[in-house]
Amino acid sequence: MRVLSTLGARQLLIVLLLLGIAVAIYLIRKSVRKLGKDLLGSTWGAYLKGQGLLLFMIMVAGAALAGGAAYVGNTSTAIRGVELKEFNKIDPSDHPVFEEIDVEQYSHVTLLARTAAPENGSATVAIFSDKNGVSAGRYEVKRLDCVSNSWSRWDQEYPGKHLNLVISAPSEAGAAPATEVEIRVYVSPR
Repeated sequence: MRVLSTLGARQLLIVLLLLGIAVAIYLIRKSVRKLGKDLLGSTWGAYLKGQGLLLFMIMVAGAALAGGAAYVGNTSTAIRGVELKEFNKIDPSDHPVFEEIDVEQYSHVTLLARTAAPENGSATVAIFSDKNGVSAGRYEVKRLDCVSNSWSRWDQEYPGKHLNLVISAPSEAGAAPATEVEIRVYVSPR
């Protein structure tokens, strides 16, 4: 009883599960023998030397391959260190909104933008970058038209030191201006 009191709830559940499996195997084997049929083979020794050994080796090889794939997959640079910078509930309907992101230590930038309100609203996101690290030499990299049904996407490798975003009402005549814009910026380190 002292051993059971030192086990945690999870370990106790595992021990009870294993005991239940052992009892179930014993009862199934006993009932099969009473019926006069030996479905598990002639002897356990013959099974363990033949099919059992083959099954065990296949399981070990599968575990080794799965462990190796998990180890290699976790060290991927595509997953490690990606940061998310969010800009929510931006209202460009009255005047343009300016946002700046410092991207000097990042090698890749992915920007996603969409409008959240009203349902038929749209907005324009202009992306500016510095030229050769000089702040005075900014130039427009991309202009995205955002709507509520889908995300607009922009990707850039080695974007410079700073990215400036200008979120404004749509440039199209007759388009309904958005009152709420969502922007997600994913940046990967160098």
